[in-house]
Amino acid sequence: NPQCRNHTALYVEELKQLRLWATEMFDSTSKFPTGVLFGSSFDFGNFDECVGVRVPVEGEVQGRYCLAKFHVVPPEMGVGGKERGYRGEVANASAWEKILAFSKDRSRNSRNDFHFSYCVPSSCSHADLESSLQEIAQQFNHLSDFKVTVTVNPRSCQQEKSLTLTTSDIAFISIVAFFVLVTLLATSYDSLLKLDDLQKYKLEGNKHKVLISFSVWNNLKKLISEGEDDDGLQCIHGLKVFSMFLIIMGHRIMFGVGSPLLNPNFVENMYGKIEATVLLNGPIIVDTFFNISGFLACYLMLNQFEKHHKKVKFFYLYIHRFIRLTPAYAVVLAFYCTVFIQMGSGPLWLERIEVEQERCVASWWTNIFYLNNYINKEQLCMFQSWYLTCDIHFFMMVPIIIWLLRKKPCLGLVILFLIIVVSVCVVFATVYMYEEDAILLVYMKLLKDPVINNTFKNIYIPTHMRASPYFVGMVTGYLKFTMRSRDYKMPKYMVYMGWIMSIFVIEVTVYSAFIFYIPGKPYDPLMSAVYASMHHVTWSICISWMILAISEGNGAWVEPFLAWKPLVLLSRITYTAFLCHGGIQLYSVAILRHGNYASIFTLLSYTVSDIGLAYGLGLVLSMFFEAPILRLEKILLKRDVAAEKEQKPSPKIRIINQS
Repeated sequence: NPQCRNHTALYVEELKQLRLWATEMFDSTSKFPTGVLFGSSFDFGNFDECVGVRVPVEGEVQGRYCLAKFHVVPPEMGVGGKERGYRGEVANASAWEKILAFSKDRSRNSRNDFHFSYCVPSSCSHADLESSLQEIAQQFNHLSDFKVTVTVNPRSCQQEKSLTLTTSDIAFISIVAFFVLVTLLATSYDSLLKLDDLQKYKLEGNKHKVLISFSVWNNLKKLISEGEDDDGLQCIHGLKVFSMFLIIMGHRIMFGVGSPLLNPNFVENMYGKIEATVLLNGPIIVDTFFNISGFLACYLMLNQFEKHHKKVKFFYLYIHRFIRLTPAYAVVLAFYCTVFIQMGSGPLWLERIEVEQERCVASWWTNIFYLNNYINKEQLCMFQSWYLTCDIHFFMMVPIIIWLLRKKPCLGLVILFLIIVVSVCVVFATVYMYEEDAILLVYMKLLKDPVINNTFKNIYIPTHMRASPYFVGMVTGYLKFTMRSRDYKMPKYMVYMGWIMSIFVIEVTVYSAFIFYIPGKPYDPLMSAVYASMHHVTWSICISWMILAISEGNGAWVEPFLAWKPLVLLSRITYTAFLCHGGIQLYSVAILRHGNYASIFTLLSYTVSDIGLAYGLGLVLSMFFEAPILRLEKILLKRDVAAEKEQKPSPKIRIINQS
């Protein structure tokens, strides 16, 4: 456009005279790429220097930061006109052979895509820059056998903007401010009541209970309270915490691999090392939570059914589960839909955060109604939210199965085993017929946006593809209940054999996934289908054994370690930490100003930071939203009113509430 041309001409003239603003724009622009053959395809320039330019000439000129993508297509024929193949790091190989070979290998980061930054006047749009660069590319194409194309994504062009809040932003901030204000008032009220002279101001009846529900001190006291471990279930706390640590690490690997790296070859080399499979096959850890949820739902409901007989209100169980999961979840969803995009900036900010916000605005309702792993899968909001949807779907079946297990145990067990078998067969048939990958492969090309990855959409997140671990957990819960009812003790030989077999099977389950990462190995639909359908079952059977053995007192030193009090405390905020950690990792990638250096130390340092921030924010989310609403639920539904007077609540109730 004319204004763009005028400002660009002014920029060039001022640059010749080394005017500060023009020199800063040029200084923040990419010059010449380095490490391209190494896989470093991003040159970010200096984002903050560019967008900070603002000069009052010819109206006003601001710096606009843009990332342009250059795609180079090398000729298929190599040196001498003969077809040549790249056979690794050979000194006399052609550089273009490597670029061509890596462009066709999904396990390799492309060497023929380059991203360069340009600082242009704010009057120039992404289309203006793209048009200008395409003209230069066409001139090059006429002189060479190589073909260069240039694209500039509208989200890749940014300038400094003032803070502008929408109606939705203001509504979210107002709701959060209301909860914070009420919590502060309630906490002050709770503190003042500890003084004898102010006891006369104590509110009557439910008014007091409602207000005290928001007290941070009161909710913290309940969080750190202890209960007796009648059934050995305290070990589940430790399992949940360490599993969440591993899940956070796995998601950090996914975010790290899918973001710009200075040394992608480090990750590429990991694919060929069997010892790295323990990291690359990390998504299997999610099955631990499905297994634990199924176990607790079955075992604790059977106990409640035995205690209250026909008075168990199944409808209330559904309502409680919805209230248990949804309020804190809704707060995080609302944050994604509103103010998240106002919280930072960076070359990748709009590509990551704005895209996430648009997905959340389009499909938040599928999250709230727990339909997002079937409806609008391409617009999935909060990539980890699919787990909650699966959990709710499984839980919907639990009361019916529990009723059968109590009334007709044989029929109930047959149905459970049939569900597990059908789940295995469905996964096998889906992977085999559609030639899908057996697992979610941690490849850089695939994880730049995992939500649109076919394996993620069709294999990883649908409820019917993830059912077996949950129902294996239910079978284990029934076994635990039966053993307790009959006072059965496992013989020593069974304990030893169980531990040996479970450790062996877990190792085989994890490391056998290496076959899908072997470089150059052709796709085998049968092998993929067998592994995809069976690894969930074998993993969950081993986790079930651990829960059963440890809770029955056969865990040796593992039992007191998993029941360690700090782990119990962390376990109680694991759910809110789960809700928070994805946003933390997404934010850290979106604000990048340069490529990350991939290494084990970098992974560990990021993971420790993620864990600390996730549990810290999880505690805040729990104290201000989750805990008060759960206590209000008890008051409104008159649930366990007598239990409120107890100083040490039942560990069974605490565990099911936190599961």
